[in-house]
Amino acid sequence: MSFRRFVNLVASDCLQNTYTLRRIDVARLFLTTKIGNGKPLLGLDPPPTEDCRLPEPAMSFYQPMRDDYCGDMEFMLLNSKVVATDQTGCCFMYDPDLHAVRSLPSLATPKVRPISLAVGKNLYVLDRIPNSISGTGRTFEALIYDVPMPRLQGNWEQWRALPPPPPTPGVPDDLDDGTMIDSIAAVAARSHILVSICGGGGGGGGSRTYCFDTERLVWSEPAAWALPFAGRAEHIPSLHKLWFGISSGDHGYVFCASDLAATDVRQGSSPPVLHTVYDDMEGAPKDWKLIKGHAVHLGDGKFCIARFFSHEPTAGCPYFVVFAGVEVGCGDEGKLHIVRHKSERYIFVNEDYHWLL
Repeated sequence: MSFRRFVNLVASDCLQNTYTLRRIDVARLFLTTKIGNGKPLLGLDPPPTEDCRLPEPAMSFYQPMRDDYCGDMEFMLLNSKVVATDQTGCCFMYDPDLHAVRSLPSLATPKVRPISLAVGKNLYVLDRIPNSISGTGRTFEALIYDVPMPRLQGNWEQWRALPPPPPTPGVPDDLDDGTMIDSIAAVAARSHILVSICGGGGGGGGSRTYCFDTERLVWSEPAAWALPFAGRAEHIPSLHKLWFGISSGDHGYVFCASDLAATDVRQGSSPPVLHTVYDDMEGAPKDWKLIKGHAVHLGDGKFCIARFFSHEPTAGCPYFVVFAGVEVGCGDEGKLHIVRHKSERYIFVNEDYHWLL
């Protein structure tokens, strides 16, 4: 796998309904493997966090100003390209390398705070609220590539509506019962997708995990546990074939790993075991309130750990993000070792909602 040099940081300016995309050079977070006196970096404390200025935006996006539509734009990553959608369901794709934009087919239904997962050339998108307020039942769609288009002399993308996750047991299908999709991961040679749903009322409250078969287009019966991740988990075969991501709130939102290969999603099965890789929240100032975190694999065992924070209201700069470079290597007997590299802090000005892609 080649090393990924940039991550995409999208922020919104609520006053102007403007969304800006910045390219953050994360290659500079990584030091050389040896320091001046010849000692390895393994086990050494990283240098202090540096304060840096955000780069100029590479692209700006504007949502339609209409009284009959409310909501935000949403942004997702499909391989190296950014898929954007507005509150009407209109979609387009931005290629940061070419600095080019092209239109995509529209979603069947606009999504509510979606969670997405790229599987090969396809992009799977689910409402985080599975019992959607849209009332259409089309809360799960996939942008499928290789759809034959004879008149265009090639293949193209097309959105396909997929069956949504099963409703909460004991709760009517059309009722918003407060459940939220909390985590997602691809398993079984990327032919199956694990989805964990947390919360909910009725007789089936609590956490549960389903498995979606991308070939048969069917959902499994639920297992009465949740994946140990918050958001997306990524399979890194070179690192003991483990999945990596940020842990769920029950596990402290730390950088973690777990073996999902043998996960058995059925009633009475046991949840996957969590391996804490690095608690990068340890030592953070008490007035830094964590909003969310991301772990992006850049290749060669290197990760960018991004943490979005807010200050106390009196601090003057309410929102900021810290990027940290972390390198994971394989040790003996299935163990992992960690090298902590540099970290940088970027402060937002008049921007308050953020995506990391």
